[in-house]
Amino acid sequence: MLPSKPELADYYFNLVDGILLTGGDFDIDPKIYNKKNKGAKNIKNKRTTFEIQIYKKFLGLNKLTETFDLVRSIYESLGYACKDCYESFNANLDLLRITGGASNSPSIQKILGAITKNKTQVIDYSEQGAAGACMVGSVATGLEENFQSLNKIWVDPYLKEIRDYDENLSSIYQKSFQSYKEGYKNMEVFWEKFNQNV
Repeated sequence: MLPSKPELADYYFNLVDGILLTGGDFDIDPKIYNKKNKGAKNIKNKRTTFEIQIYKKFLGLNKLTETFDLVRSIYESLGYACKDCYESFNANLDLLRITGGASNSPSIQKILGAITKNKTQVIDYSEQGAAGACMVGSVATGLEENFQSLNKIWVDPYLKEIRDYDENLSSIYQKSFQSYKEGYKNMEVFWEKFNQNV
């Protein structure tokens, strides 16, 4: 685990072979992507600055790459992964509920909705991941028969308004989704060789 010290990003980059940015119970300051703060609560600027610096180094990005480009690429990657997963399971959704600190960003709602062609709705509860695990455990162990009664306690009180997705943006993402799928299929050979060497 590396301390979040932006002044040591170069040193750490030369010290380690890879990084895993875990996230946490904090929000990215909306100023970073030129937005006003409309709900970001626990902001850790030093950690965010460090993670952006070391992330750029590992991706080989230069000074022309803006922070907004990085944030948007992460959101788009999440959206493509969601779409790919739902298509694999033949899941026909019309509403995508999202949670976590980033879910309060109108940008992530817009991107996820457009990529998956779903309306989006935020569950505004900071411990929703833990609540979801408890819900699954309660049903799996027979404490609850189904999720409906649990939703009334752990989901429904925290639901925000439903947002429609942007058709124009969606048509752009539908085209680029094919490139995304081709890209990760082309990585299969790399991962096979990588796994043989580990």
